[in-house]
Amino acid sequence: MELNAVDGAGFTDHHQISSYAADDIAALAAEGLIKGDALQQLMPIAHSTRAEASMLIYRILMQQAEAAAPSL
Repeated sequence: MELNAVDGAGFTDHHQISSYAADDIAALAAEGLIKGDALQQLMPIAHSTRAEASMLIYRILMQQAEAAAPSL
């Protein structure tokens, strides 16, 4: 899976994202794999919940399944 970075990723708290992770977070957001909360916050300092981790894994698997599906 190739990801392309987008500056700031549209999160209101993007300044809290560590510099080493900023490009990867932006790329994941651009692909729709991470979305943030209703206030457009990623909350990069907070711990992830099991539900958030599960949704990320689900979105990755669904994207891979769609890419592997034969086109008609």
